[in-house]
Amino acid sequence: MKNILYVHFGDNWIRGSEQCLLQLIGSLETQRFCPIVWTNNPALHDKLISQGVSSYLDSFTLMMGGYQPNFDVKNWLSLVLKGRTLIRNNTVDAIHVNSGAPCQWMNLVAKYTKTPLVTQLHSDYLLSDRFWLAIHLSPTVVTVSHAISESLLSDGFPKQRLEVIHNGIANPSVITHQPSWVKDRLGIKHSTLLFATVGSLIHRKGIDRLLNALVTLKTTLNPPHLLIIGDGELNQALQSLATHLKVDNQVTFVGEQDNVAAWLQGGVDGFISGAREEAFGLVVAEAGLAQLPIIAPNIGGIPEFVTHNVSALLYDNDRELLDCWQTLIEQYDTLAPKISQQAHNYISNNLSIEANTHALQRVYDVMISNQNNRQTSLFAAFRPLKTLAQRYWTGVMHNA
Repeated sequence: MKNILYVHFGDNWIRGSEQCLLQLIGSLETQRFCPIVWTNNPALHDKLISQGVSSYLDSFTLMMGGYQPNFDVKNWLSLVLKGRTLIRNNTVDAIHVNSGAPCQWMNLVAKYTKTPLVTQLHSDYLLSDRFWLAIHLSPTVVTVSHAISESLLSDGFPKQRLEVIHNGIANPSVITHQPSWVKDRLGIKHSTLLFATVGSLIHRKGIDRLLNALVTLKTTLNPPHLLIIGDGELNQALQSLATHLKVDNQVTFVGEQDNVAAWLQGGVDGFISGAREEAFGLVVAEAGLAQLPIIAPNIGGIPEFVTHNVSALLYDNDRELLDCWQTLIEQYDTLAPKISQQAHNYISNNLSIEANTHALQRVYDVMISNQNNRQTSLFAAFRPLKTLAQRYWTGVMHNA
């Protein structure tokens, strides 16, 4: 039995990276691996405790880089000491850092205790964050898409120590409602095409792009209805925008929902994303597994599991977003079944939780067996400065 210490830094919610961690822990081979979690996320901590998983809750502090508090040396050092104590008291065999932030102290803890460590990145990190968080000190890195591995590789991170393992998607639970219960609850005619979007109501998720597209679509013979699942700091602003654009009668905000899969299977006709950035596209994959036709941006990890005009309609700008939406509406009876089936086939066969867990367990096995060969020099932390110098020189030459 190998004890794995999972270190997670995040806000007090259970969303993308938290859900991925819960799914991973829940599907580990329990006869081989025992999970122990250390986090600053109360929601995640409570969920783990309720599932019988050993979890420690602490306040995490980051140093420098503009993080607040900016220079709390005392608490930062206490994290280094606490990490060392957790490893010794729990006889930890390997460390899994479930985001970039804990690298700032856990890489030092791992080096000091000679414990194998892997960092799993669920999003791309700015050059400054890659430097201040000391991500390059990680002996092994796993990214959830090829797209977010590019910045690390361009810094000079060794390719042989980086692996791309796509997220696993849970199979939707059995539908217990009537097939059209969502439209019934929202008071929408069954003949109206209902498109869902899921995500935090923040600028990065691009809900405003969808509302603007509805302005044109409301004049069509069969204007669609947009279901927005999620909450966030722009909730009120987006509702006000819908009213200002006079599309509020075509939009329903239902807030954050515990069982998104049930909503997607409840008679929704399609899924659309307006995201401006997307490291992997977890909700897009979930929509594909729910056999919905997908409209999504051609960014990040999304085109790594769906293909334009084959298993989804992908766009590069707002004009193309509108064109894709109009095309799907006009050709819905023939196009929707084709692309939704193709997406479902690929995602169900290639992005399962079992495949994701098996791949990560293989990483643990390799790390533990080769721990003496995975020592990283402290100078590796300065690799991002090479990228900074290249950008500076490129700018100088461009302006010459």
